[in-house]
Amino acid sequence: MITATDLKRTRTRRGETQEQFAAHFGVKRTTILNWETRGPPASGPAKPLIERVLAELCDKSPHEAAE
Repeated sequence: MITATDLKRTRTRRGETQEQFAAHFGVKRTTILNWETRGPPASGPAKPLIERVLAELCDKSPHEAAE
């Protein structure tokens, strides 16, 4: 299960702002703020999207992901 801490840690390790990180998911910055504060959705359509995007980001350097 992905936690709020996991999301924030991934974003900060990549050196991205919440707005930049949000672009990977196609959501607004406030959504990332909510996910980092309250945690990402535990179910529903956003859950597999979050898991897939995080897996992709972990496989790429910040520069590669921005391309």
